[in-house]
Amino acid sequence: MHWPQTLWLRGYPAQASVCAHRAIADAERIDHPVSLAIVLAAITVLLSTDEIQAAEQHLDWFISRAATQSFGPYLDVGQGLKGELAIRRGDVEAGIEMLRDCLGRLHAANYERFTTRFHLMIARGFAGSGRFMEAVTLMDETMGMVEASGGTTYSPELLRLKGSILLAMPKLRIEDAEMCFVQSLELSRRQGARAWELRTAPILRRSGPNKDDPTTHARCLRPIFEQFTEGSDTVDLKAAEQLLTTLR
Repeated sequence: MHWPQTLWLRGYPAQASVCAHRAIADAERIDHPVSLAIVLAAITVLLSTDEIQAAEQHLDWFISRAATQSFGPYLDVGQGLKGELAIRRGDVEAGIEMLRDCLGRLHAANYERFTTRFHLMIARGFAGSGRFMEAVTLMDETMGMVEASGGTTYSPELLRLKGSILLAMPKLRIEDAEMCFVQSLELSRRQGARAWELRTAPILRRSGPNKDDPTTHARCLRPIFEQFTEGSDTVDLKAAEQLLTTLR
């Protein structure tokens, strides 16, 4: 049996969603301390598939049980995911503050499992509020931390987000951004992480010497898009399909 997050990363978002919902239903019915870990992992998958309402509903259950069972780090992670939801919905400053608060408590507890994910969201919040240099600095620090620890699952997304931030800055850093996107794609392919690959390929078209050539863009994106055999209603696949339509 594959974990939902593995299914999502490998390019099976529909199966990942079904698996996540099933795992949550089973875990909430059993209501055992181990259930918290299962529900937490499944909630992150629902966030990946942009099932925001479902993720928030189960997150409330998770936080309630973590508080009842005095699972301090889990309670902090739950509050951090609340901060992530706030940023996704545009309440950037509140979301950043929540994430920083929870990270402080998690660092004190030596619980670093969600540090990279939360740094990604804080950087996204920084960029959304025009604090580009803070966002780039945080991405660089996080990539150094990831390289030192050897955990590379989020590395393609770190590179993609850094590249996107470099393209959004008032003074564009196009060559640096393109390097980030190329490295993100190469690492995604080595990992077999089609989900990250699909997110990076459309942004690559905004940089580089062939940024105005639709044929080049389609040639890059189409083979990635065609590897997906399910999940056509997910945000990433819809965006890729719409872009390919405009490139014809």
